[in-house]
Amino acid sequence: MARKTIYISDEDLELLQKYKSEMKLKTDSAAISHLIHSTEESFEEKIAVAVRKELDKNYYQKERLRWSTVTAEQNSIILLDMLNTLFYKFDINACIPVDLTEHVAITQSRDRLKEKIAHFKQKADERKAKGKDF
Repeated sequence: MARKTIYISDEDLELLQKYKSEMKLKTDSAAISHLIHSTEESFEEKIAVAVRKELDKNYYQKERLRWSTVTAEQNSIILLDMLNTLFYKFDINACIPVDLTEHVAITQSRDRLKEKIAHFKQKADERKAKGKDF
């Protein structure tokens, strides 16, 4: 252990004594050591927060978009196969556009999708709110 002589102002000494008392430390050296180490932890926390923000900003959104695109493509293929099968099964030879008339099942599906999107948005908002406490 090295011995050092340092000079601090009366004002700084008063603050050091107050800190030592609040932290229930026995010596000035212990108070200074605690301050130095708490600064290191604070620096590490700042790095962790910066890394998390960078990941949220650039990586997670891109991964989510990539995953969503792949899933949408797979679902489109499945739906087209199912519809094609139904058309052949029931010998349907005409197309009725949804904007002309929408079947009740499609309306229900749209409503369910809106509820699902609202649910996931709420979950995302909750995660973001937790992340700010990080």
